[in-house]
Amino acid sequence: MPIMFNSLLKDAGIDPKGVRLVRHHDTRAECLRSPYSLWKEDPQLFEEYQCLQGGTPFQVGNHLASFVKTPQNETLFVGAYKVDALGVAPQGTTDLCTNHDCTGFNLYSISVISELSDYKGRLSIEWGQGYLAWYQLAHKQDKPIRELRIKFEEQPFPGYFLFRWKLNEINLLPVTWIDRLRAVKGIYVLTSLTSREHYVGSAASQGGFFQRWQQHAATGGAAVGLQAHGAADYQVAILQVAAGFESDDDIVRIENQWMAKLQTRGMGLNGQPRQNASTAPQGLT
Repeated sequence: MPIMFNSLLKDAGIDPKGVRLVRHHDTRAECLRSPYSLWKEDPQLFEEYQCLQGGTPFQVGNHLASFVKTPQNETLFVGAYKVDALGVAPQGTTDLCTNHDCTGFNLYSISVISELSDYKGRLSIEWGQGYLAWYQLAHKQDKPIRELRIKFEEQPFPGYFLFRWKLNEINLLPVTWIDRLRAVKGIYVLTSLTSREHYVGSAASQGGFFQRWQQHAATGGAAVGLQAHGAADYQVAILQVAAGFESDDDIVRIENQWMAKLQTRGMGLNGQPRQNASTAPQGLT
């Protein structure tokens, strides 16, 4: 029988009837950083993000048990809080995920409480199927605990075939993942979350996939077709890893075959094919 999250609340002296379970996951295409990346960079940034709300999901006096969605789709516990007051965001307040102006939004005063602090970054729960319901009442939605780790640690590299990531968060990848992605060359695909179009590219130089994606992220995409959207709009995934014996021109030829297979010239974001690696800077197709 699974251990339930409400049992931890009760052991800590917190009545689940006064607790909101909050799962932060920002799906807006213009989002520059995720709540998870804010928390990982600096928990105070995440707390500032949580305080700013367009509606009134919290009530003064509530406790919050806050979670973030990780890149591996886990629901990771990041802290317990008390809602102290509700005010209005002053002139110049911005959303830390999008940099949008949020003047006049609801601005909560939320304080950190020490209860359950030992579980931060270590405990994950099963949120269930209601992902759109990003906040729920704890006493009505008792969640099974999925995992409790000894300490916070990044998930192991999922493998090249299963790898997917937001282009604008490439520099937030775990170091061990970056090492794996620097070491190999091959073919990748960028998918626009807005237009649903695809762009096929190749990584054929030193630095492998990771260096190529850094170039895309810095410019919003070097190719003409990519300029319609910012880096935050793209998800990157790997189509094929080079075996290691191919020349740069071989990789370009394979790239062209993937463009034809996925029809990304006529129905996607690619332009005309290159004949070899030296005909144009990498990615300008």
